[in-house]
Amino acid sequence: MNDPYEWLTDFFSNKRAGSRLSLEFMIPKVFERYFLFHVNYGIIDAYPFDNLPEEASEQEQENRYKLEQSYVLLLRNSRNPDSLFKPVSLKELAVRLKTEYFVDMIDHIKYSLGISPLWDRTIENLKKFIEHTRKQERLYLYIADYYRYPKAWPDKRDEETKERTEIDDIQEYIKFQEKSGMDACSYLFGKEHPWCLTTFEDFPHFILGCDNETAAQLASVDGLEYFEISGE
Repeated sequence: MNDPYEWLTDFFSNKRAGSRLSLEFMIPKVFERYFLFHVNYGIIDAYPFDNLPEEASEQEQENRYKLEQSYVLLLRNSRNPDSLFKPVSLKELAVRLKTEYFVDMIDHIKYSLGISPLWDRTIENLKKFIEHTRKQERLYLYIADYYRYPKAWPDKRDEETKERTEIDDIQEYIKFQEKSGMDACSYLFGKEHPWCLTTFEDFPHFILGCDNETAAQLASVDGLEYFEISGE
């Protein structure tokens, strides 16, 4: 039986020491397309996102401060703060904030209590993608830096994290990502690896390398936020 991990172990054994942190040195250059999966976001619809004009009176400034503080208290006292945020696509958010829609737009907008990442929604959309594309086949998880996460698996697992693990239940993979803070150098793929879902240390997004057939299916996964990127 062919080793399903061989294409990755070969990649790591041949990787140059001290390589720069770029996509071509973190994932084998064997795919036709590459995508960045973005976190899903939500907004408090009634939150005042617009800036006050420079000529705003002291009374207007005080009223804005009181309004913003009311949301601070609302979020602080809520048992489920995420329920206050309406899911919004990044394209819709760009329109709402009158800013450019691009892969790093979140890093370039002013911090606001009215905007929040929705991890649960992000994970649900990620699971939908995996289930949609796996075609019932067994998946394999390769964790290059497994030694950093001795107890990152779900509590029901007694054994320590392994470099190589066969995945039958997607929830196992999700639990690993949650417990490792999505900070591991990990690779999830099928036996013929038409696609590979990757995370990197100190990189806050999932990266997908895939063939054209898989790329064509992304649009059918409702709610998935993604941007095509260069494989360089």
